[in-house]
Amino acid sequence: MADSSRSHRRTRAAAVLGGAALLLGGVGVPQAGAAPTAGYPVKIQLTHVDHVAPEIRVWDRATWKAYEVTVPEGEDFGTADLPTGNYLTIGNYAGYDASGTQARFLPKTFSVGTAATTVTLDADLANPAAVNVDEPTAARVTADAWYTLPNGEAAFFANGSGATLYAAPVTLPGLTLNLHDVRQKRGSGPNRPSPYRYDLLHRFTGGTPASPVVSVPTAGLAKKRTTVRAQGAGLSATVWTAAVADAEKGLSGTYLPAHVPLGTAYTHYLTPGASFDRYLEYGPHALGMPGMTLPAGDAGSEFFGRAPFTSYASQFPASQYTGGKFSLNEPASLSDAYGNEGLDSGGGTTWRVTTGAGALLGASGVLSPYDTYTVAAGSHSSYKITHTVTRSGAHSRLSPRVTTDWTFPGSALTASAPLPVTDPRLTVSGLDGRNRVPAGPVTVKATLVPRTDGTTATLTGIESSTNDGVTWTAAPLTTSGATGSATVAVPAGAAFVSLRVTGTDSAGGTLRQTVTRAFGGPAAQTALTFGSTTIGGVVVNEGKTLVPTLTGLGGYNVTFTATDPSGIASAGVYLYHGSYDKPDGIVYVVAPAECVKRAGSTTWDCTAGFDLSGRNHLGLNKLAGTWSVAAWALAADGNGLFSGPVGGSATIKRASFLTANATPEPVTAGGKVTVKGTLTGSAWEYGAATALAGQKVDLQFRKSGSTTWTTVGSGTTDTGGGVTVSATATADGGWRLRYAGTATSASKSSTVDYVDVT
Repeated sequence: MADSSRSHRRTRAAAVLGGAALLLGGVGVPQAGAAPTAGYPVKIQLTHVDHVAPEIRVWDRATWKAYEVTVPEGEDFGTADLPTGNYLTIGNYAGYDASGTQARFLPKTFSVGTAATTVTLDADLANPAAVNVDEPTAARVTADAWYTLPNGEAAFFANGSGATLYAAPVTLPGLTLNLHDVRQKRGSGPNRPSPYRYDLLHRFTGGTPASPVVSVPTAGLAKKRTTVRAQGAGLSATVWTAAVADAEKGLSGTYLPAHVPLGTAYTHYLTPGASFDRYLEYGPHALGMPGMTLPAGDAGSEFFGRAPFTSYASQFPASQYTGGKFSLNEPASLSDAYGNEGLDSGGGTTWRVTTGAGALLGASGVLSPYDTYTVAAGSHSSYKITHTVTRSGAHSRLSPRVTTDWTFPGSALTASAPLPVTDPRLTVSGLDGRNRVPAGPVTVKATLVPRTDGTTATLTGIESSTNDGVTWTAAPLTTSGATGSATVAVPAGAAFVSLRVTGTDSAGGTLRQTVTRAFGGPAAQTALTFGSTTIGGVVVNEGKTLVPTLTGLGGYNVTFTATDPSGIASAGVYLYHGSYDKPDGIVYVVAPAECVKRAGSTTWDCTAGFDLSGRNHLGLNKLAGTWSVAAWALAADGNGLFSGPVGGSATIKRASFLTANATPEPVTAGGKVTVKGTLTGSAWEYGAATALAGQKVDLQFRKSGSTTWTTVGSGTTDTGGGVTVSATATADGGWRLRYAGTATSASKSSTVDYVDVT
């Protein structure tokens, strides 16, 4: 067997499609050439800050050379040695308060003479920066800000989810504060996506004004109707946008996320003439989106995420034959039928390369989808390469396995060229917004595209399966060279339809691509099982009720077992509300589970942790109650997969709040104690507590020195959540109100009010 090696070089395509908040320029670091320079000691001190370890930069205002500033660990100042001259400094730090993240820019001009000096950056001088709109329901989701220096270089970036951005005033010709503000409907989130999104860019020139706030009318913006088709159970996807700082220099702002609805259009408003880069994420699956620069007015409609999701010859370097080796990498292995390139960072890849003499690279296990794998080709008359992509999860019930088999003669290899193979392009008629079709005939179209110039291809077959590839039915084919179509009958009992396409090319190669669950059918969706992989023993939060706070992040876990004879490569879990087929709520457990093998067993014990916020993650009161669990596991050899509902459930309740005040204090023996209180519950829709009316509340008493509470009365809350209950006082002790809770609201006891009896 020839030697094989693995390169960990990650392609630019994978970096863009797989990551969040990617910075494309020299951001937040000194410009090239910045270095300590002999001069006079300068201390740059931040005052009125609630955070240490700021970032501080300094530039010479004559040359715009950057100078190194040293910030001691845990301190709120920096030092530099600077020659005599005039300078600009910008201090940046992030703080936190009850409203969330605060990011502050503190710019200031100063001069250095012939002695040491101290420059003070006062955080209290910074004022909020914003681009407001006239839509009263719109609120900031996230924002990004950066400075452009007079020489055109980007100087600093700061951003944050829901952040309040502040900037101190400074006047300097040529200095620009750029602000990218993302706004959506207040209270929106993963289970309650906004029907619109604003991407607003404003540039404050000549420095920072005293009040860096502008307001823009919606009527004057660019408008695009965007539809993202669903490929799984989710109610929303995430679109990331970055305002382009300088296209010629390749500088872009930070990518900013916001949830958008699946299966239905949302309205995207943008600042006219501003350029935005963007991409789309379904959890770990990312799709490229074309950038946008639009004039004011209606720009029509656009669509993304059409099934089938299949491998694509990427515009970035895909698999190559170079220097007698195959360099195997398919960075667009899960692209949509519109041609938007995609990759699932949570999936797995296996490669197999064989010749008449045997295997050059075996499918020994699941590999990273990002990396490039190299194998010496040698001199053989023919080759077969099999590329398999496997993935799972709530976001992606479609295309859980895509296997592409290529064969080609050795004579087709050309030094330093793409592999001499052909890719299929597939489309399916009649798909709805969730990539499903009703019972009846659908048209499947296929076009074969050779990667080598001058090569022609011929489509030879289209097959379909409604039982995940156990049996296949060849469809009558109408072809014209590389292009053809076939009519596939979808029965009423089909939950999914798999597709297989075959073809040949003029260089002597063949193609067979199999797409499991290429699109959805009319029947209820079901679990997927390949091989011997199983999941069991699911327990959420140790079996205890989950009562998330309204806005904070409470940490929880799910434990389960996964079993396969070859071991477990990866596994994960998620919670869903309603039916598995069409849930009305999803709680994603973003990170894969941590799995540990049991000694002497093929079973692995897995734990997945997740955060949960009532408003930010759940967002709807109707989602309180019983949730079901779905899980997935991929076998270590790539041949086994389970994905679907599993035993186990979780109860998620709205937090309750109950006050109590007992009067009179003290009370005469035998007299009445009256306790008044108010019962409220977390309103996940509104981000606040609201009255719980019509609820029974018990009055309880505990005698001093005792540990036993006794119920002595009860009352029912009014429309405002208020309740009043009285009882006879017989001894000193504590009084409290107790709410037993419901199937959707958590139980709660008030604080104890002690009353003396005289």
